[in-house]
Amino acid sequence: ACRRLAEAAVAFGAEALVLSAGWDAHREDPTSRLAVTSEAYGPIGEIFGRLGLPTVILQEGGYSLSATGEAAPAFARTFLAAR
Repeated sequence: ACRRLAEAAVAFGAEALVLSAGWDAHREDPTSRLAVTSEAYGPIGEIFGRLGLPTVILQEGGYSLSATGEAAPAFARTFLAAR
């Protein structure tokens, strides 16, 4: 889904991104119906980092502190490395 979203942004001609970075899709989040692992957030960060667009990342959502503590740094690390 994130790859499709990134492809759509490029096809649209986006000049910048605003990413709503919620960690509530994580499988350990008490509100999640999804099964996203901490390891998945690294590749997600890379997908958006490779776009090379000016980006604002807004932290929102995520109701498991341990899951957020793993997912957020994994996303940020690979996002920055991919740029």
